[in-house]
Amino acid sequence: MVFVVLCLLLAATAEAAGVNCQGTPNTMPPLTDAPVLVSSVPGAQLFKVTSVVPNLLVAHVWGKSGRERGRAYGRLLKPLLKTMYEGFFGWAEANIEEAVVKYVPEDLAKLIAIYGLEAVLDMQFVLMRSHMSADFLEEMAGVAEESGLSFAQVAHVTVFPDLVKAHCSMVGAWGAATTPEYSDSLVQLRALDWATNSPIQQWPLVTVYHTGAPGSGFATLGWPLFLGALSGMSSAPVAICEKVFLAYTGPDRRNGIPLTLMLRDILEFDTSVEAALARMEAAKRTCSIWVGVGAPGSQLENFALATPDGSRLDSKHEHETKRDQPKKG
Repeated sequence: MVFVVLCLLLAATAEAAGVNCQGTPNTMPPLTDAPVLVSSVPGAQLFKVTSVVPNLLVAHVWGKSGRERGRAYGRLLKPLLKTMYEGFFGWAEANIEEAVVKYVPEDLAKLIAIYGLEAVLDMQFVLMRSHMSADFLEEMAGVAEESGLSFAQVAHVTVFPDLVKAHCSMVGAWGAATTPEYSDSLVQLRALDWATNSPIQQWPLVTVYHTGAPGSGFATLGWPLFLGALSGMSSAPVAICEKVFLAYTGPDRRNGIPLTLMLRDILEFDTSVEAALARMEAAKRTCSIWVGVGAPGSQLENFALATPDGSRLDSKHEHETKRDQPKKG
């Protein structure tokens, strides 16, 4: 069930986002082809769906502790992780103005110009580390241990989405906003439109985490080495997606929980929409984003506005009155 839903996120059409969104509509049908086993290592298995290009990777990772899961992840994806890191940051450095500088405050742009991108990410990780759980830090260490990358390199990827403030789009559609096949369901989409020409587009990855506790499994849709979540679904089941809130003009914050870790914590620990909203309310947030949270039976998307200044708007009731309209990107 998790695999099918996440592939729906990947294949859902951008047209549902409304006329305000730019780009080429994706008219691909929902992807339901069974993945084929590619490789296995202790604690992890890698599958692939070859009917789409680029191929969709599906990694299953087992472990009761963060270190166990991180080591299994690092062993399984080792052939990809260094290639992804070097390709992504090589591209980011070569396109620094368009990929990074235009999204950051002037003071950070000056620091990047003087010290370089990786040094600024090191600084951001220092500010965020105390807001990460010990288990997640152990997972990062396990990935580094087995992949051949340094802990600092794993950290760079972990905090990068916060640096550029999560420029994505999302859709939550239900009722008449979906085709008849899905009219009794809630369909979610999170689209990476921050930079559609980056090399990470080559490696779409569904990661399914098996943590050992009953009913605690969850899956994310992202890329190798991105250990947090921008899209995903748990076995609860609760699903999340997010988009940037460009109208925010309040104070900036870097010393808080990475947005992708806050969203991953929802998938790993929260069993209801209410618990997810409470987690966001309590978190020391770093980005101004809209977060879509959905669960079976609700028949609507809960859109929460999370900003660094401590305010949060739960727009559930607004969207209850517009049940058949998708959230615009």
